[in-house]
Amino acid sequence: MYAAWNDKTFLGYPDDNGGVIIQYEPSDENYNTSNVFQKINGDGTTDTPVDYLDGYSSDASTKLLFDPEAKAIYAMYSQRASDWTSTSLKLQKYGYDLKAQWSEAKTLGKASIAPTAYALLKATDGGVVAAYGLQPTYDTTFVCLAHYSTEGDSLWTSTAHGSSSIAYVNAENDPSGIYTFFTEAPTSSSAGVAGLMVNTDGTVGLPYDLDIHVAEAGTLATLVPADKKYSAVSLKLSGNLNGDDVSVLRDMCGVSSTQEETDGKVTRLNLADARFVSGGSSYASVPDEYGWDQVALYSNDDEVPAYLFSTGKQGCAMTTVILPRTTKSIGAYALASNASLTQITIPDSVTTIDDNAFAGSGLTSVVVPEAVSYMGKYTFWGCAYMTSAVLPESTTRLPEGIFSQTALDQFHIPDSVTSIGTAAFHFCYSLRRLTGGSHVNTLGSYALNYCKQLEELNLSDSLEYIGGKALCNLFNLKELRIPAKVSQIVNSSFYEGPFEGDVALERFIVDADNSSYKDVDGVLFTKDGSELVALPMNKSLADSTYTVPEGVEKISAYAFNTKIDMTHLTLPQTLTSIGNSAFDNCVKLTWIESLNPEPPMFSGFNFFNVDKDNCLLVVPEGALEAYKTADVWKEFLHATTTGIQGKLNLTDRHIAGVYTLDGRASSLNGKGVRIIRYSDGSSRKVNMK
Repeated sequence: MYAAWNDKTFLGYPDDNGGVIIQYEPSDENYNTSNVFQKINGDGTTDTPVDYLDGYSSDASTKLLFDPEAKAIYAMYSQRASDWTSTSLKLQKYGYDLKAQWSEAKTLGKASIAPTAYALLKATDGGVVAAYGLQPTYDTTFVCLAHYSTEGDSLWTSTAHGSSSIAYVNAENDPSGIYTFFTEAPTSSSAGVAGLMVNTDGTVGLPYDLDIHVAEAGTLATLVPADKKYSAVSLKLSGNLNGDDVSVLRDMCGVSSTQEETDGKVTRLNLADARFVSGGSSYASVPDEYGWDQVALYSNDDEVPAYLFSTGKQGCAMTTVILPRTTKSIGAYALASNASLTQITIPDSVTTIDDNAFAGSGLTSVVVPEAVSYMGKYTFWGCAYMTSAVLPESTTRLPEGIFSQTALDQFHIPDSVTSIGTAAFHFCYSLRRLTGGSHVNTLGSYALNYCKQLEELNLSDSLEYIGGKALCNLFNLKELRIPAKVSQIVNSSFYEGPFEGDVALERFIVDADNSSYKDVDGVLFTKDGSELVALPMNKSLADSTYTVPEGVEKISAYAFNTKIDMTHLTLPQTLTSIGNSAFDNCVKLTWIESLNPEPPMFSGFNFFNVDKDNCLLVVPEGALEAYKTADVWKEFLHATTTGIQGKLNLTDRHIAGVYTLDGRASSLNGKGVRIIRYSDGSSRKVNMK
């Protein structure tokens, strides 16, 4: 290993046996930096270094907190993905034996972190508090704090302050809370040092720029000092707020009644003692679902107003929002598009959350209260930093798109859930594990599409319906079990089959009691064997050959799509129909034998990316002219006939050579008689026309 390119110094701490534990940051010859622990014993011997990063480090230094009483070390460090696309801030606890004490490192945020923008503090309960700078977008940085118990349980997370640039963060314990200090650059030409206090429960303890009680609904405009309306960055409201007050509040938080940006700067808002009520004027208007007309929005009793802090393009720069304690429902898009909002507590009184309520926000985790009985579509869609979510155990459905495009790495489906909606986990690239859901009977279209990291999937024994593309592009799934009650696997799309993109899939296993489907050697068929539904993309083929069983009448769309290692294919005499793109991207296919004298018909395109000029099509005696005029089949220029009526099984052999009548090596190109020799020693004479 090479010395660290950024000249980091060693960090050391004595162990309890006369030795020392050191941490350092070596780099390899390509300047990829690692973070290493090593133990040097009292007699001068050294133990094997422990590389505790799963990936590469960025140029951010490591922060260590030693806990002599517990003989433990807390380490906070940056981890850069090996492809350089992202950097995550990690926290892990180690014993003096240098073994990790938490099952996995905690991810504090995906960010580009300045080298000195984080600190570690011993918490009063023996755990640890991490203070750090989080940069979710290029030009916005936030000071955050996170409290973990000694066992690694997350106790609270607080987004304490926002800034355009934070290069330094430090923190100190105090009996009344935690004082955090950081550099702040509110403009490109000014910088200074700022500070704030966070209470021991994670709430921000700084006084508010404005603390206003609205005794009479509709009067907030008269209570806000003119010089504070567009300069205040923190606001606490109590009392009743109607539509007129909501208009003022939105204006102060940066959005107008026409969904345009204002000069409002409020980013920290406390509404705990306020109550939204009906009355007053419309506070905004938004396009209807067809985009033809504008719909006026009005406040309602105990509802967080729809589109409260959301504009048509981006939300306000809210970092902390405390909702009213009386809240019963959260309106559509109420907190959507607020990329800076990383944490929120939903009051226990809430029973309804409408469509897109938090879509596109910066939430890193969420716990939905037990009282919530309804959640709308796309509730948390596009929350790109959300790694953890907990739903009520009484939840009966996962709505359409609820967690689509989030960063969840694992999720527990409550056993009360009976349906998983369309695109519920669509594009959850980090999702590795799903648990629970023992009563799910419906898996909607696109439900798990592009869950690229999913390695194990246990479908519920109650499952009856699998929607179109629900299980596509699962790049790491090797085995898929189809439960007994599944009666429909939708394959209605013209563009994609039900298992398209499952590149690691080796076999299907269908419950023997299933009355609709079966597996034959890992291949999925309908129960009566009349339709071949899908051949696993990563199924091993003997001699790169597959023979579709006799009795199959239809091959489903995309059934063999991208089966790149298949060179020989035999289609049975019973086959009459082939679905769209069934054999697209079978790039090594060089031999097709169709045993049906009547050319099977195609639905849509087929054999895309198959070299038809060099792929031999073999058909029954007397069928050549029919194939030459049939759609798709006519594109194969070197069709010939077998001279045999009936099935020819090529499972155990392949073409070993092609020769002219005088014994010279040749190819299948051109006209004339060829001798084809097979790997089993047999040969055949064919007439290339």
